Amino acid sequence: MGVDYRDARMGMAEANFAAGDFSRAVIDHVAVCSPVRMTTTNDNIAGVHLPIFKLKDIDEAGDGNLLGLSMGGQSI
Repeated sequence: MGVDYRDARMGMAEANFAAGDFSRAVIDHVAVCSPVRMTTTNDNIAGVHLPIFKLKDIDEAGDGNLLGLSMGGQSI
């Protein structure tokens, strides 16, 4: 795990050195409005609080089953 973390940090340092601070450009390209909404609630089971995530308001085209294939993380 430590080696992977070191490699990831080194990759980020190389990218920042080559392209400058590109984090603002990445944030600007994320869609502002998404047809996907997620609600979160908590459930208490034997004193342990468990998060419950539910998707709602999937777009009218019914592309909810393709959510993870194209821009899924960005939508959520």
